[in-house]
Amino acid sequence: MQKKWVNIALSLITVIMVSTCAREVRTDIKPRYNFEEGKTVAYDFKVDVNMNVNAMIIQYSGDIKISGKAEMTPVSYVSNLGYRVNFIIRDLNVDGGDARVNAEIIKSVNLLRTWFSTFYITEYGKVTAFHQERPNAQLSSYANAVLPQFDDMEKLWNGYTVSTNYNVRESGRDDRYIAAYSHSRSIRNFDTLNLNVANKIGIDVFERDEYEKAVTPQKMGSAELNLTDIFNYIDGMLVSKTGDLFFYLTLSIRKGIFSYNISVSGRGDIELMLIETPVL
Repeated sequence: MQKKWVNIALSLITVIMVSTCAREVRTDIKPRYNFEEGKTVAYDFKVDVNMNVNAMIIQYSGDIKISGKAEMTPVSYVSNLGYRVNFIIRDLNVDGGDARVNAEIIKSVNLLRTWFSTFYITEYGKVTAFHQERPNAQLSSYANAVLPQFDDMEKLWNGYTVSTNYNVRESGRDDRYIAAYSHSRSIRNFDTLNLNVANKIGIDVFERDEYEKAVTPQKMGSAELNLTDIFNYIDGMLVSKTGDLFFYLTLSIRKGIFSYNISVSGRGDIELMLIETPVL
């Protein structure tokens, strides 16, 4: 019996020592992006999704593969915003879908390319994106869903969630729909080179009247992404981002005496991988 308690005590001491060492090591990990002005950082990306589309004359059910290259080039440094980055998507390719579905996907990607053609990022990863020459919190949040942020490491070690609401733009109207956005982040593990950061992103879409007046508002749509970031804190660079996504949206459209529904849903995988040799 005495031997049993001695073994238990030794096990507890080992756990305490390991935990203490982990805390000591992690305080030395201070991730920062290591950008150089004029030096482009490039990533290959791909999205494989099984999609169902029902939108009047556009009907599709099947697999779609989206791929391309994303390039970020820091061009200058502004003291209160960080690096000014030019962003572009090259070699975009969409395979497997109906021609009209593919055209809509390309249109959406081009819109993202326009929104994020220029943004700012600090060395700790805080992004400031602009829309109509003004800082835009919504676009900045979406950019930081891709580029991990490290300005509060204590929160990141413990895990935290940011939640807010955004207007959803539709036909020039900004007040008809609302999106409840949440982003949970935590460090899953680490080694002598990389941090492994877990992300869970959720977006629920409601009609504004329904959201503000109903006790239990009914969602029009929802999206969920579970992603893993691998960040090299020695070189100061995001190495990869991988994970899965699920989404659906049902939208009622009324034009004059006619009304119809549009529904889109899908499930798939996302992969963003650093190209080893940066573009010069």
